[in-house]
Amino acid sequence: MDENSVTTEDRAVLRTVAAYTDSVTAADAARMLGTSRQLTASVMAELARRGLLSTWRRDGRAAYTVTPAGTAELERNVTTCLLVEVDDRLAADILAYLNGSVNGVKMAYEHGNGCCCQHCPHKGNCR
Repeated sequence: MDENSVTTEDRAVLRTVAAYTDSVTAADAARMLGTSRQLTASVMAELARRGLLSTWRRDGRAAYTVTPAGTAELERNVTTCLLVEVDDRLAADILAYLNGSVNGVKMAYEHGNGCCCQHCPHKGNCR
């Protein structure tokens, strides 16, 4: 993976920081994310190094806000395509459930049904 690529985890941290009206510390963000402060602080420091978060000291601790580059990253990536492997006997039921009952699912369809490597809707991630 490219060292500058932004992961789903990175975007979750960016979204959490963006949800605050003021700057946020790693401890604050970790509480919202349900992760450790150490892991969150590490991700936040890397995002700041890459220019997606800005940082300064607040009460002796690092505080962060989203930069315009971070906001642009969030605006470019409002959906993620997931590949899920299911038992073939349950595939139709799971597909129907995902399409009608799971909050946040934009669309689910059977892989191979209209998908090919040349014009892949998964951006090539189906291989």
